[in-house]
Amino acid sequence: MPMSFKPLPFFKMGSLGNCYIFIEAKNVEKYSLKKLAKEVSDTSMGIGADGLIIVDTAKPPFKMRILNRDGSPAEMCGNGIRQAALFLKSLRYPSRKKFLLVLPAGKFEAEVVSVKGSHAKIRTALGPPDFSAKAVGLINHDGLAFGIKMKYGQRKILADCVSIGNPHAIISVNNFDFDWQGAGYYICHCSLFPDGVNVHFLKAINHKCFEMRTYERGTGVTKACGSGAAACLAVGVIRGLLHRKAVAVTEGGKLELDWDFTTGMIGQTGPADIICKGVFLG
Repeated sequence: MPMSFKPLPFFKMGSLGNCYIFIEAKNVEKYSLKKLAKEVSDTSMGIGADGLIIVDTAKPPFKMRILNRDGSPAEMCGNGIRQAALFLKSLRYPSRKKFLLVLPAGKFEAEVVSVKGSHAKIRTALGPPDFSAKAVGLINHDGLAFGIKMKYGQRKILADCVSIGNPHAIISVNNFDFDWQGAGYYICHCSLFPDGVNVHFLKAINHKCFEMRTYERGTGVTKACGSGAAACLAVGVIRGLLHRKAVAVTEGGKLELDWDFTTGMIGQTGPADIICKGVFLG
């Protein structure tokens, strides 16, 4: 059943094919956000997106709430942070270049590098990465969550796990000529991760560039994941596959990354786009 016929203004934002519906917090105070996230994300009956992001636009620092396509909450979203900066700039703060955003995972600053029409280039920093089993929600393991052995069908899997404010499992591969979508689903939902985990398959092209494929917790296959790209860089550096400065090539495009060992933060510069805006009738 529809939730409401009250017009609900929205922006649909995108980064590298990773899309979210943005709505101001003041407009959804009486809504079930879990139900709303499912409705707006639905590609047949709603707008279609990877999830819903609610932003309190009243004053900085700006609070964000992120809900996945299935209505479950997310601690953080790298692409969503860049999108939020463009959303705020376009809607309320046209002269502002820097935005401090508050997520469940912490505070993150996004800087608008350039804007051309509905397209922007935005820089932010995520992290610092935490490689402990506790941080990624991995049970029956102590210490670092590296070299976790699993099996999907006949394929042996070795996962290196890291938290970038949210949990990620990274699997290094030589190619994507296998059922990585099925493997991603299996790892995300396996008993080792009671709360689920974002899964990424990392293919190092050289020390300065890597390709990745993503299966996100609560959403499924997505074309890109900002925090996942940061997680891939962190694991790639530790494994000796990547330099601290590298380019992530996702199914939706490229993201520039750099890991500052002094602060521990992983900077990323990439696109944010306004896809459309309108009114959701429910």
